[in-house]
Amino acid sequence: LLRFAPLYGSFEIGSGRNNTVSILFDRPTGSFRPISIPLHNWNDGPKMKVSALGKKFLPSLKPFQSPRALPVRQLGGDWKVEASFADDGGENADPVVIRNRRDGGRVALIYQTADEIVNPETTVETVFPKANVITEFMLKWLPTVADLSKVDVAFYTEQTNWIPRESAAREAAQIQKAIGRKMKSVEVVSETDLPGWTKRNVGDGAMDIIVLFGDFPNSIYPSGNTQPDGSLAERFLEDGNMFLNTGDYVFWGGDSSRNRWGGLRNMLDLTAVPGPLHLYVDRNRDGVFAAEERIEMPLDTIKYLADLRDCGVTATPQDPNAPKSP
Repeated sequence: LLRFAPLYGSFEIGSGRNNTVSILFDRPTGSFRPISIPLHNWNDGPKMKVSALGKKFLPSLKPFQSPRALPVRQLGGDWKVEASFADDGGENADPVVIRNRRDGGRVALIYQTADEIVNPETTVETVFPKANVITEFMLKWLPTVADLSKVDVAFYTEQTNWIPRESAAREAAQIQKAIGRKMKSVEVVSETDLPGWTKRNVGDGAMDIIVLFGDFPNSIYPSGNTQPDGSLAERFLEDGNMFLNTGDYVFWGGDSSRNRWGGLRNMLDLTAVPGPLHLYVDRNRDGVFAAEERIEMPLDTIKYLADLRDCGVTATPQDPNAPKSP
């Protein structure tokens, strides 16, 4: 049993039936209201079926489950799907490219998963061919929208999430070797040097690419969403360039959740959309739990009340005269 006594109220969390979390929290009346929130397995997610476009351009791509597939129906403003290489029937997509029709900026999400997943029932390990698929994306699809000889590519591997740094460095090196002669330049850039690289590639008239491995460097987007508008990263995107992310939630801010979904909302200028913008929303045909109904972490890693509140659990300040929970 985990116990919280924060400003918002008094919480008790324990394992429930059918893979749920049971929560009791104080109400103004002094009573406790139980809530059961289904747990979401790290390995779950919508089942991605390779599209005709995926078969044409990404031959290494096979059907898989993506816990961070993009809910394309949530896109708003000037953002539209430009290319969907795999989806679950049109509601969620990964890999996918979205493009801003106003400024031409692009965000590509390719395998927003861990490097490998072990099926807990069969113990069968699935290793995703991320490097191969990203290479195919660069060499086969990208030429349909850009002149590769004018494209600069920067890999950021200093901080990663859902991918060990060693694996990210190895994958970046493999991709770099495969595409190096086709691009104007391909290099691995540190967080310190990334601002300079980004500034040089804003206003150069070409589409350039920053490749992320599940993290979003503070040097181009200040952590905690402290610069929600006009960050160097946003200026780069709005100049008609591309961010390509593999691994955990794009723009989230890594394992420490520095930006949470605010990073994605701010980068896409979707702040007018009410509520959090999730990369895992709405009950779909695969039975994936809606974001407001689930906690996506084992009980022993629940650390922050915000994680509960963001999953739809709300509470009022604790009544000092309220009875203690049983």
